[in-house]
Amino acid sequence: MNWAVLKDGKTNTGFLASIILGVIAVILASRDMEWWVLFMILGQMMTVLTVARADRLTRMLIQD
Repeated sequence: MNWAVLKDGKTNTGFLASIILGVIAVILASRDMEWWVLFMILGQMMTVLTVARADRLTRMLIQD
């Protein structure tokens, strides 16, 4: 990771949201609620999209 990725607000928000969704999924799973699957899938999708954005930012800096 580099400084441009660390100071990018959308990237930080995406990683934070994926962590929060994962925590919510664990809490729901511990209480035997079936909604945990949805939150886990949403968290994983958010992680994939955020990593793709961070990778794009890093590649843009390397090419310049």
